[in-house]
Amino acid sequence: MAFHNMGPTKEAFMPWAGSAFEPEYEAASSAPSTFVEVTVLLHGVNQRTRTLSVPSNLTCADLKGHLAVEGVVSTCGGLEVSLEEGAEALDDAAAVQLVEGQVVHLRQAASLVSITALATGGGTMVEDEVYELVVPGETTGLLLRMAIEQATAGALRPAAVFMAEPGSEEAARAVADEETITLQDEQAVIVHREAVVHEPAPPAAPEAPAVPAAPASKGFFGTLKARLTGSKATRRQGPPTSVCVRSAANLKVKSGVLSCTSKQPWASCAVFDVPDPSFFELGVKLLADAPSAEADGLAGRWMLGLVPVVASESVKTDAERRQLLDKGYFVTVCHGHPAKVHAPEMARGTCGEDCFALPGELRKGQTLTLTWAAQGATISVQVDDYDAVILPYSPGGLEEVRPCLVFGGKPAEVEVLQLKPGQEWGGA
Repeated sequence: MAFHNMGPTKEAFMPWAGSAFEPEYEAASSAPSTFVEVTVLLHGVNQRTRTLSVPSNLTCADLKGHLAVEGVVSTCGGLEVSLEEGAEALDDAAAVQLVEGQVVHLRQAASLVSITALATGGGTMVEDEVYELVVPGETTGLLLRMAIEQATAGALRPAAVFMAEPGSEEAARAVADEETITLQDEQAVIVHREAVVHEPAPPAAPEAPAVPAAPASKGFFGTLKARLTGSKATRRQGPPTSVCVRSAANLKVKSGVLSCTSKQPWASCAVFDVPDPSFFELGVKLLADAPSAEADGLAGRWMLGLVPVVASESVKTDAERRQLLDKGYFVTVCHGHPAKVHAPEMARGTCGEDCFALPGELRKGQTLTLTWAAQGATISVQVDDYDAVILPYSPGGLEEVRPCLVFGGKPAEVEVLQLKPGQEWGGA
């Protein structure tokens, strides 16, 4: 078969993706393809430019593929394209019209890391708080402060950020605005808040706070001190002695109270570790009335459930957090009467099906407790001291699962009854 008058179909042939298949062809239109010469500027540590000829009309995904085939980039993964410097990256499906001599800007999307931020300062009446946040791994001091403020929806406005001195557990230094830094997963930083507006005198320039000393219990602040050095060697080996946070994103944690810090839908979550994965329970106490079914949006809503361990190792990105919802088993009392149950086999974007044995719209002070028993593979849920109800859905008894909370958006917050103060991240 001759292909001289045939063109590629809408099913894109992407040799840079590494798949071994042949493209399909269909009859090409008689209109000749128009090519223009553009300058591609690849931003980064080793900034470079390349001039080449590309089709004038194509999608952003096709443009990325063309650049990969021409050797401008080695892979399309994590590549961001914009037509103006500093402009928002184009979606892959966006139609791109290029003109002769145009400059195309390329950037590699920043990798994300989970960090612990200890918030201090801000006035004598403000207590220290701990946040679990997702921020870019490579950034500057100024951009890190902006990322922290954005991740907390303005609740935490940093005046300065401090990191441990390399090789020192006792000294912390302020990160300069223009300084380029590289953060690691599970690293901790100290955030000095901006002073509250009503204070009569402007605050002095913040001094580097002392890293909290490790108490004899080797609890949270001892763990934080170790994480300030970026060391993972000191992390607890084996199962914890009590319920603790395994992984989290966009949360404030204080004495067992978990507060959502993001306004984005389902961007905030916590997965817990337990002493015995074959049998455990997790109870949450409502700190405010559950939203009614008529309430707008997802603000204030949350779900309690189980997720497979394989889907909970990382919760840094939207796609990873979506895995919790797609593969987990959840109950929610925040979508009207009765409570709703959501399982993996249900359609995405729904709040689940009615569970008539469980009430919804619980009130402030009530508790919701979930229990998992691998023997029998049962999930049971209990409201206050009423009879427990076995849910009609559950993973198999051989599936390794962990308890999980997901939040629809601020101001959702609950108290986790099994979290012991000072041992939120494990400890003896």
